[in-house]
Amino acid sequence: MTLPQLNQNKRAGISQQQQLQNRNNRRVSAYVEILQYGEASTNNSTTTHTHQNQESEQSTLEKQKSTNIKEDVQNNFKSLIAGIKATYAKLLLVEQKAFAVEMFVDSTMNQLDTIELQILQIRKKARKSKYRQ
Repeated sequence: MTLPQLNQNKRAGISQQQQLQNRNNRRVSAYVEILQYGEASTNNSTTTHTHQNQESEQSTLEKQKSTNIKEDVQNNFKSLIAGIKATYAKLLLVEQKAFAVEMFVDSTMNQLDTIELQILQIRKKARKSKYRQ
């Protein structure tokens, strides 16, 4: 989130913690949709294979191959889901760290602005005292 967005949210009365929570909630919702879609696809695939095996007369070897393929697909999908979960957790951690760095930079910039104002005030006082002498 950029500094102008943060300032706009500050003016709107939205806390930084609430902003982060809203962002995380949106990502979790999208993540859940992806998982539900994937599980539905696997279930449809499994049902299709089962009906095809019941309707056709295949040898025992062909049925075993079909079962092995189905199990391989399910195992691969489970591995993929585990990888997505791990990547998502890492992404959240990186995002939180980035947010903390962004807050630190914002704080530092505010401190630099304060120091700059103090320097300008000192220069102004110095000019006044120079003219008085």
